[in-house]
Amino acid sequence: MLRNDLYRPWFVGETDWGVEFLSGDFRGLAIQIEKMDFGKDQEGKIDFDYHIVHKPDIITKEDVSTVQFEALLELVINDILKEAMENYDKTGNDDSEESNT
Repeated sequence: MLRNDLYRPWFVGETDWGVEFLSGDFRGLAIQIEKMDFGKDQEGKIDFDYHIVHKPDIITKEDVSTVQFEALLELVINDILKEAMENYDKTGNDDSEESNT
């Protein structure tokens, strides 16, 4: 898992969430994920919308429009989904408070 090394997820309430990048070229950048859906036309592709919550001065708007940033964001989203699936498999349901033994 890349959590807490490359990125740290954050949550506000039950619906607002995002990530802050902790290392690399985008260190200090925080984004909020607004929408995430599995693509209808492309197998295994995830479509998501986000907006920037905090951007260090050293990072430009052009930097977050690069293929490098898209690849990093895809890596982070895949890591989050992998962790969620592993947690689901361990509990047998979507209730993180109750374990299915």
